[in-house]
Amino acid sequence: MGKTQMVQSKVTGGFWGKIQKKIAGETLYQQYEILNGKKEGLRPEQYSSCILNFEIAAGKKDETYKGYVYSDSELAKWMEAAAYSLRNEPDERLEKMMDDLVGLISDAQMEDGYVNTYFQVLRPQSRLKHFAFSCELYNMGHLMEAAVAYYEATGKRRFLDVMCRTGDLLCRLMEQEGYCHVYDGHPEIELGLCRLFQATGERRYLILAKHFIDERGEQPCFFLTEELLGDNDEGANDKWFGADHHLAHMPVRQQEKADGHAVKAVYLYSAVAELVKEGQDEDGTLERAMLRVWKNMTEKRMYVTGAIGQQGYGERFTTDYDLPSDRGYLESCASIGICFWAKRLLALYQDPRYADVMERALYNSVLAGWSLDGRGYFYTNTLHYKRGVTDYREDCKHMENGRQRWFRCACCPPNIMRLITDIQNYALTVVRDTIFFQLYMQGQWKIRTGETIVTVTTNTDYPFDGVVRIHLSTERYPAKARIALRIPEWCKIYGISVDGKRSRNLNISKHGYVILDVELLQDRTIILDMEMEARYVFVNEKVWDCAGKAALVRGPIVYCLEAFDQEEGGLDGIRFSLNSGITIIEGEGILEGAKLLETQGDRIKSSLEGKLYADKPAEAEKCRIRAIPYYTWQNRGETDMDVWLPYRE
Repeated sequence: MGKTQMVQSKVTGGFWGKIQKKIAGETLYQQYEILNGKKEGLRPEQYSSCILNFEIAAGKKDETYKGYVYSDSELAKWMEAAAYSLRNEPDERLEKMMDDLVGLISDAQMEDGYVNTYFQVLRPQSRLKHFAFSCELYNMGHLMEAAVAYYEATGKRRFLDVMCRTGDLLCRLMEQEGYCHVYDGHPEIELGLCRLFQATGERRYLILAKHFIDERGEQPCFFLTEELLGDNDEGANDKWFGADHHLAHMPVRQQEKADGHAVKAVYLYSAVAELVKEGQDEDGTLERAMLRVWKNMTEKRMYVTGAIGQQGYGERFTTDYDLPSDRGYLESCASIGICFWAKRLLALYQDPRYADVMERALYNSVLAGWSLDGRGYFYTNTLHYKRGVTDYREDCKHMENGRQRWFRCACCPPNIMRLITDIQNYALTVVRDTIFFQLYMQGQWKIRTGETIVTVTTNTDYPFDGVVRIHLSTERYPAKARIALRIPEWCKIYGISVDGKRSRNLNISKHGYVILDVELLQDRTIILDMEMEARYVFVNEKVWDCAGKAALVRGPIVYCLEAFDQEEGGLDGIRFSLNSGITIIEGEGILEGAKLLETQGDRIKSSLEGKLYADKPAEAEKCRIRAIPYYTWQNRGETDMDVWLPYRE
């Protein structure tokens, strides 16, 4: 059959088509206006000066720097999302905006290749002297990723050349005494350098990425004695911001658990996966560490929604099975990072278990971070919200009171955009002679197999319907295609037919793909029909916050309850009745297109007559329970919400 290679990919409609259309037509422009200084509808602490800061650095404006050490990255992520959107659909206005920004960044870049507006404008004397909390190289890494994305989308080299000069500066710098053991506190530069290598073929960028990962965690950790910058390092080196916060408490090759800052962890191990793929792990120790950490994270430190980061202070992991529903941090960027990492793991191993985790994070905690109208965001994604309580508690202060138009640290909004505008490239993994289906969505992919191109077109209402129609055609008959269909972990019953004939004696891989070798003598149609029943899931008894409770799920979607969908009494005293049937109903209004669930449960009716405690149990009466997809919560106003409920058999 010969080597199989992806040539082109595109979402053509359905669930993700609607979302990408909203991003291209509305959200990218809304975010640009905010990044360019729009203040209407925002609180003063939410104002952004990202573009202004580059204008100041370029000598085009004589104003005061406003922003934070990480502000450049917010514009970079927006530019990466815009590049992907341009690749999906041409847009002259958006491309003009991108070209103007590329010119601005080029003008702001210093002669030696350095570009970072915070240090150029506000702290020039501190340039390349503070690494623990400065996000200095982190910002550069995001700009590198954006530059490669724009080059790949348009063929224009200017942005890529700008960031190659920055990469060359770092390559020279790290050869100097005094710099050869440093690395950035927030992993990201490693991903940017890997992207530069893949776009240019210049191995020095790959070697530098490996250098940063090899140096991370060497002891004694220089972060602990480094002079503080005095910005973004409040509480530095206390119990929660020590070396493990930066994944620097031990060499990366020795790490075993998901520790420290959750976003830093998933970005770091996404870069590790890149090094493994590029053959930069001769003894396999990076690979083994990466897989150990993934196993610990997904089996002992991950929420049912695919979210991670159990503690707000330090935005970090804590310990095994500590998964509080109300106090957890569950940052949107951390779930996005899980998708980045899982995509790379799938390229390495073609194991559908990685796609199961990616899908869970994507359809639940990632989408929850963005409102259905496209204008509001969550930075963190709680699983339990109680008005007047969550808003009051100090250990829940990271939860915003309602969806926000922007944030002081606005890493999440453009990060969501750069994932979703590229989502079609998470759907299929093409390895050797096989096309692996990882995520099911409506789209079209052109794949070169040997001497011909096979066009794969899918039609589906996934994630709310389990039927996926896959049409195969080619420019030259006859041809062959090997297809591997992922059977998700939630699917217990499924059927497959080819051109209307049900397939029997299916070839099941050891990990759970159904392998089909398809002879293309003409166009062929494969139908995968997965039963998508609603069901309850239960939690390990060691997760004491949720022990004895259940959650409703259907397909990849986790459900939650909002108070104003329930009968009188809101969420107080509600519990599931496991032997009651579950009905699927259609969403209305802003929830139109989503499937809601309805079942019968119990509501405990207090007999305490105003007392706090009593010596007899309360009685219960039957009640109706309605659940909505978790990612849609707080789109109809502020109300109590819960994912986990007590239950009775």
